[in-house]
Amino acid sequence: MNQELMKTVERVVRPLPCDKTHKNRMRADLYSQLERIFEEELAKEPNESLALSRAQDRFGETAQLKKELLATIPRIHQWQTALDHFITGHREGRSTLRFAVGFGSRASVVLTLFFAVMIGWGTFYWQDPIIFGMWPAFLAIALLFGGNCFTNVILGDLALQAFQGDSFSARLKKPYLLVLAAVGAGLSVAVSLLTLIEVASPGAYWSGLPGVFLWPMGMTIALFLVVVTLMAKVELVDRRWSQLSLD
Repeated sequence: MNQELMKTVERVVRPLPCDKTHKNRMRADLYSQLERIFEEELAKEPNESLALSRAQDRFGETAQLKKELLATIPRIHQWQTALDHFITGHREGRSTLRFAVGFGSRASVVLTLFFAVMIGWGTFYWQDPIIFGMWPAFLAIALLFGGNCFTNVILGDLALQAFQGDSFSARLKKPYLLVLAAVGAGLSVAVSLLTLIEVASPGAYWSGLPGVFLWPMGMTIALFLVVVTLMAKVELVDRRWSQLSLD
């Protein structure tokens, strides 16, 4: 694919407040249109740079195209995208590690604040000190949840490396990476659950350790494999476009 044509399309699509699936569809449609225009201009003018410039002029002004496309995005989708970016701390161009750290930290802080409010309200309303004594378990939940958010972002990125994609498709090439990431996600959740049980009731899980450990691990592995496989095409196509430098 022509990188300059891709950049022209990406300048229009990247700032739009919609999900990756919607953006990928827009990219495919716009690229197809621009490529056709470019081929028409190239047939008239052998100079590729001049043909590209003329094609971009015919394609339209970036600001106007963004305005037209924005009008096609339902307001509810725009709100959902804004909320998703607020919750996850998503920013274009941010590395996976920075995103994972930010997402995990934000998840822990938000959950801790939520539990603090609930414990404070419960203690005040029922006047029961036992409720306040539950804070270590709730704090453990918040920290473990944030840790799992961090871990799953990293493992999700590893799993995506099992797939090979181009600008509009993806296929599995390294299944061992996908399996490795899925097992890692399963272990993370299972260990977190055991840690939480130990904090809440020390020694309580030892009698049923195999079930307590293997059941959540197996469920997590299965869910991870399904989610990553379904998301692979969307994620890889989006990365191919979103990693373009538009300077």
